[in-house]
Amino acid sequence: MKRFIKPYSLLLYLLASITFFFLGMFYAGITDAAKGQGLAGGAIVFGYGIISAFFALLISIFLAYKASRKAILTVNKVLGLITAGFLLYFTWRYYTQIEA
Repeated sequence: MKRFIKPYSLLLYLLASITFFFLGMFYAGITDAAKGQGLAGGAIVFGYGIISAFFALLISIFLAYKASRKAILTVNKVLGLITAGFLLYFTWRYYTQIEA
């Protein structure tokens, strides 16, 4: 039980949720899931993000139970890089849309 509340496990939960929230929203944007939905489009895209973040949280809890400390730290590094990449991508898109 102690393993679930270690700092590296808590970081895993946070990073997995954030990363897969972005992945879910990105997937919804690529597949045009909200196209032609009007005002409901934003809620649909947000829903994709929330659902994928929830499943990532469940998987990360299972991973924290089964994996070693070294494996969790490696996964944290990878998820951190992916999250940083998404943040940079969305920031870049935001600033290029304003200038256009």
